[in-house]
Amino acid sequence: MTEPKSTEGLWWALDHIKNDLDKLEAKMTGHATNMAVLIKTVNHLNDRVEKVSTTLTVDNGKPSVLSQLRDVNSDLKEMKSLIRHIKEVQSALTGIQTDVALLKGQVGAKTPKEVQIEKWKTIGKISGGVMLVLPGILSFLHDLFAS
Repeated sequence: MTEPKSTEGLWWALDHIKNDLDKLEAKMTGHATNMAVLIKTVNHLNDRVEKVSTTLTVDNGKPSVLSQLRDVNSDLKEMKSLIRHIKEVQSALTGIQTDVALLKGQVGAKTPKEVQIEKWKTIGKISGGVMLVLPGILSFLHDLFAS
């Protein structure tokens, strides 16, 4: 093997350095391209975030989404309170119904259908009594006016 001359070694080292620099330049170009794409994407996302932020916080003629959500939350809390109150009233009414049922049993109160049946029974008794007494009354009236 022959030893390279000192200038050949220098050119060889410079050639390797040039190749390394070319590789670095290619990588830097790739990274610069990626950075440009990322910057464009970030700017686009920034615009979209700004639009969403505006929609959420600014009125634009209608109440903003956040104020609408606040109103809905307030309405839901109100409804929850009303439902709780209705449940309390319902449990109180259940207690009252139980008490009324016990009182009906003790007093002997009747349902509307039972009252109607009793009414017809009474009407039947009265008409039966009238039917029994009617012949006697007619006979008395006949004798009274016939003489």
